Amino acid sequence: MRTLYDLTVGQGWVQPGAFWNLCPGELWWLIDAHKPRNQAGSQESFAELYEMLKAAKEAENGER
Repeated sequence: MRTLYDLTVGQGWVQPGAFWNLCPGELWWLIDAHKPRNQAGSQESFAELYEMLKAAKEAENGER
């Protein structure tokens, strides 16, 4: 959950307080909505999303 928080709040997609009010479907819609439109569903867009999640997870592990 921390990784998703760091990703969405860190990217400025949602305010910190609003994050905790998101249901799971809204959270994944938010992530999906920020995928590049010219590559929606492509291998590159998933790779980019994976890299953002990985970076957020690494930042989380570095803060402990």
